[in-house]
Amino acid sequence: MASGDDVFIEEHQPLFPHTTFVQTKRATGQTSGISLSPAQACSAIRMGVAAALAQHHTARPFVLPGPITVRLQTQTPALADLFCQWPSLQRLRGDEVGFDAPTVEAAVRMLNCLSAMSTMLR
Repeated sequence: MASGDDVFIEEHQPLFPHTTFVQTKRATGQTSGISLSPAQACSAIRMGVAAALAQHHTARPFVLPGPITVRLQTQTPALADLFCQWPSLQRLRGDEVGFDAPTVEAAVRMLNCLSAMSTMLR
């Protein structure tokens, strides 16, 4: 089960065809969207989980074993410049950076940090 906006679902459905997707937002621009209320989103996600479990009652969690290599395409080369101030990031292309992480949790933490850094250029 996965949840997100319509663009997330459109991008990921071909990769995970047996996944139950729940749309909680409709993207209306690069930095805008129309979201369900938090209560509506939580309810929709709960129903999506229940539907996924009912349909795939023998399914196992999707696990990405570490270490993993992450490639991130930034919105601008200026963001890639900023992100490469972090010593463990490597510039791959003008607008792309990459790093290795020991676990998915470590990768998500790094991506969260980069997201926070990106507010400096908004």
